[in-house]
Amino acid sequence: MLDEATGTITIPERVEEVGEGTFAGLKGLKKIIIPNGIKKMQGFLFQGAIALDTISLPASLEVIDNDCFYDASAILESINLNIDNQNFIVENGILLSKDKSQIYAVTKSSIKDNTFIVPNGIVYIGSGILMPFLNITKVIIPESVNQIESGFFPWSIEEIEINENNLNYVSINKQILSKDIKILYFCYSKEETITLEEGIEEIKSCTFSCRKKLTNIILPQSLKLIESSAFHKCSALSTITIPNSVEKMEGWGFFDECSNLKEIIVDKQYGSLAGSPWGCIYGDRVVKWLR
Repeated sequence: MLDEATGTITIPERVEEVGEGTFAGLKGLKKIIIPNGIKKMQGFLFQGAIALDTISLPASLEVIDNDCFYDASAILESINLNIDNQNFIVENGILLSKDKSQIYAVTKSSIKDNTFIVPNGIVYIGSGILMPFLNITKVIIPESVNQIESGFFPWSIEEIEINENNLNYVSINKQILSKDIKILYFCYSKEETITLEEGIEEIKSCTFSCRKKLTNIILPQSLKLIESSAFHKCSALSTITIPNSVEKMEGWGFFDECSNLKEIIVDKQYGSLAGSPWGCIYGDRVVKWLR
């Protein structure tokens, strides 16, 4: 139960696992004490808990789901970890796995001069960790990173610097791509018109999400796959042409909250691409099949 006077929740000691979304939306929650005995914390625990600033984690904690701190990092002032915990470590305001290969949560103190530096040695970066930060304009990615989940970067980002020796990612024209330029992971360009390079075969989930100035995008003839929410909240996007090369639109909500999208041109045979109108609020009447 939430103590409304102090904004504190203390979990009973008999509990071993905290389920997904347990504290989501508790706007009066300021501090939470996770007692010894808790072994696992599931995803989205603190999403929308806008007042949360302190969390204490016990020695018994063994597993933290990748999305546990989704949308909570921006409000955390401190993470207190029991010194006897053998699975995690807090260093420079960042909650890490003990081997320092994964980031779970970031506090305000880890942001310096509007820049977040991913520590060298990090291999995996989960979704939503930096997304809520509105003061980060630059992120530096080290050589060691080999997996970045969608939704990691904040919408305020202006520059992403990737170590030239990183074998998995490269930054070109404000786009984060696979080293072989076949997969587009994220685009942070603020241009109204974006033309993607030929050779790109996949657009990952949330790649253009919240690019509110984007009015037109030209997709390459090499494109084969578009994943969920790729154009989510591109509110100025008015028209898009899906090339004949696209074989699959995998997932849902590709054009969700694209309030100005009045034309989806599909250069394919009618009905050959499943899921029409792919989340567009205006329905199938804006979809034009060319074959």
